[in-house]
Amino acid sequence: MAIPALLAGAYFESRARERLHLAELRAEDEAKAGARELDALIVQTRMLVTTLAAIPEIRYGEGAACADTLRRLLPTAGWLVSLSVIRADGYVLCSTNPTVPGLNVGDQPHLRQALATRQFVFSDLAASRARNAQPSLYAVEPVLRREDGSVEVLVVAALDPEWLLQSLIARLEDERRIGIVDGQGMLVARYPPVPEAIGRSFGDGPVVTAARANRNGHVLAPGLDGRPIVFGFAPVEASGAWVFVGREASAILGPIEAESRSSYLVLALSGLLVLLVGLAGGEWLLIRPIAALRRTIDRLADGDLSARARLGQFSAPELAALAAQVARMAERLGTKERELIEARDAATAASAAKSWFLGAASHELRAPLNSVLGWAQALLIDPRLPPALRDQVEDIGRAGWRLNAIASRLLEATRLETEAPQLGDIDPAGLGEACLDLVRPAAAEAGLALVLEAGPALPPRVRTDERRLRQILRSLLENAVKFSRDGEVRLRLSWQAASGLLRAEVLDHGPGVPAGLRNKLFQDFAHHDPGGQVGRGLGLGLSVSARLAVQLGGEVGHADRPDGRPGSLFWLQVPAPSAA
Repeated sequence: MAIPALLAGAYFESRARERLHLAELRAEDEAKAGARELDALIVQTRMLVTTLAAIPEIRYGEGAACADTLRRLLPTAGWLVSLSVIRADGYVLCSTNPTVPGLNVGDQPHLRQALATRQFVFSDLAASRARNAQPSLYAVEPVLRREDGSVEVLVVAALDPEWLLQSLIARLEDERRIGIVDGQGMLVARYPPVPEAIGRSFGDGPVVTAARANRNGHVLAPGLDGRPIVFGFAPVEASGAWVFVGREASAILGPIEAESRSSYLVLALSGLLVLLVGLAGGEWLLIRPIAALRRTIDRLADGDLSARARLGQFSAPELAALAAQVARMAERLGTKERELIEARDAATAASAAKSWFLGAASHELRAPLNSVLGWAQALLIDPRLPPALRDQVEDIGRAGWRLNAIASRLLEATRLETEAPQLGDIDPAGLGEACLDLVRPAAAEAGLALVLEAGPALPPRVRTDERRLRQILRSLLENAVKFSRDGEVRLRLSWQAASGLLRAEVLDHGPGVPAGLRNKLFQDFAHHDPGGQVGRGLGLGLSVSARLAVQLGGEVGHADRPDGRPGSLFWLQVPAPSAA
């Protein structure tokens, strides 16, 4: 057993070196991609301040007009926290921050550098007086006088390091460690966050030292917690900064170590098995019966439930008993499989019959409803209609339109259940707002507030079936409005970058769902009224929503409110890859 163990050790050591090397190259590539991302943002920032310098009210720092122009332009660049125009003597003429005009900031190194060089300057990390000493990065563009080339004003843009970091996080996997270090070796931003490390100098550390020596590359070095990290690094060409992307060596080598432990265990067990086989009588007693059992189990695992093991007359009694148990298990599995197929076919037929019935019934309702609505409208415009009967006719009209809406919804749901999903690019936040608008009249009548909460990671466009998603969200929102007595109905949208799943949560302030009804919530014709009366509606909304979600490859569910208050949380989760 010593030789196989040595060979296995050499093999896994080679695998570990190869895996570590691939992780180093990947970290370096990710750092280069992050550096290019920051380069692009810095170039955009320079173009912005250069453009601003050409605007007259900016060039001459004209008070309110200057500040108004800066405030209009600031939202166009999400990574900026402020824009300012500063006189050559250091006094702020105008800014998007109304508290800083008149403040003298001429002692800032990046301002002095821009005055001295009369060229664009991108700073290292510096404390912002306008942001309560929060660290920022600054882009400074000097505006020169045409007469003598001296500096007239400085156009300054403050960049948010955390925003820059988030733009990198969105591109990488969650387990990565990401850092931005300025030209002085000072840590500008880090993920996962370690607030006490921001602003600390790591210029003498092994990672920054390697970056200064090689610009692009990788290095294995201890992280802030002392554990070994594989770092990839790349310079941000538009500044003196670097981007670092790291991953723990233990996470890289963990699968190899687990595999090696398993292999050594298998070797040990194999040695023990060989010894037992030799002691028990050799191949006829154990090896061939075990191989026959293995082949039988493999066939059963592949779905061949007719497979049976034939061990022969010389096999051990224990193996013969095991083969008999496997045969009985296969028979039970075959019976269960037939029952499941029959149940599936019955459920499919029942669903098709139900869909046909609902579609036909909804269609047949439309003709008499149109007559009722037509006569109601004709009576309402007839001046001979007695005032005493007008209210009753209006009630007939409202009830008719309500029935017409229900019939239309049933027809739409039936079509969606029978048609194949049609994928397209949609705006998830816009769809959520549109669904809220559909229930807004009912919410206003009930005195409920409607709130849309879009998560920060929600993409502007995702790919899914808009009609099915709209139908599900509308059904969940209508239920929430119907059963909420006061407060608000909240629609919360979020997106998971790693899995590409879109999640929608509808929170209400209703009485909640009784325990006895929860396992039947998504069945056809299941409904409940908290007052103990017959449930309002047909009890089809949630069951149809569940089937539409399955067609999209997702699911719906229910839970109590996470804050412990009365009410319910209904959620939907479907695959929706980003289309941005």
